[in-house]
Formats: sequence, structure tokens, C-alpha cells
Amino acid sequence: MTTQQQIEANKQNAQLSTGPGNTAKTRLNATKHGLAANLPINKQEKEQLDGFLTKLREQFNVQTLIGEYLIARIAVGMLRCERVPEYEENCRQNRGKHTEEDKEIWGDVLKHLGTSEDKPLPFVIGDELLYRYETAAENKVYRALEKIQELKKNGFVL
Repeated sequence: MTTQQQIEANKQNAQLSTGPGNTAKTRLNATKHGLAANLPINKQEKEQLDGFLTKLREQFNVQTLIGEYLIARIAVGMLRCERVPEYEENCRQNRGKHTEEDKEIWGDVLKHLGTSEDKPLPFVIGDELLYRYETAAENKVYRALEKIQELKKNGFVL
């Protein structure tokens, strides 16, 4: 059981934790590779997503909000699946090349790790993690498809 002294110590320690002081170097971490983004990250992806949605609406004859929600999940999952080979190819072509943005954002990290500009960046995603992103995107598609099948089986109109 937690004592009153431990509770007070925890409260004092919590006051010392104020979060990151400068988020300029970390604010783009989540969007660095875009593999997990649920929105299009450029105009080409927006057009691709719109194409997926149009075809899925026709294929499933979507008429309800639930149907729209499920096909949107499928379309986003498909878009995320499409990013993986593109990212993989980009990594192969640019292995070891640092952009000005990379240097600005990751310069201190590179110095700390002793990584020179002619070596690969430390945040380049390895194959195992890359395929985990792909599997997660595929699972999103499969779960939505299973839900559609279940709803149709029970007579629900999409």
C-alpha cells in the first residue's frame, strides 16, 4: 500500500516534470516518414484516397454513415499499405544522404551518436518495423471488411 510520504514525494516529483522545453526538434517525429498517417500527406495521396473512396462507394453501394465510415477505414488502410513500398524504395535510393531538413532537425542527435553525414540516419526504419506498419495497415482493412460482411449478413444496408 502506498504511504502518505510516497504520495507527497510523487506529487513533488510531478512538479519537476514540465515536459519538453524545446519541441522544435521533436515536433515532426510523428510525420517524419508518414507511414502511420491517417490523412493524405501530399496532393498525390489525396487524389489516390479520393479514387479509393469513389471505387469503394460503388463496389459496396454505400448509402449510410456507417458504410461511409467503414469504407473510409478501408481506403485509409489501403493508402497506408501503398506507402510502404514507396518508403522502402526511397530509403534505398537515399541511403546515407542527409537533407538540410534532416541536418536541422537531427543535427544534435547525429553529433551525439557520432554519426557523420555520409552514414544512414539513425531513424531510418528497418525492414522489420516497416513490415509491422504494413501489417497494421492491412489489418485495418481486413477488420473493416469483416465488419461489412457481418453487417450485410445481418441484413444491414451500407
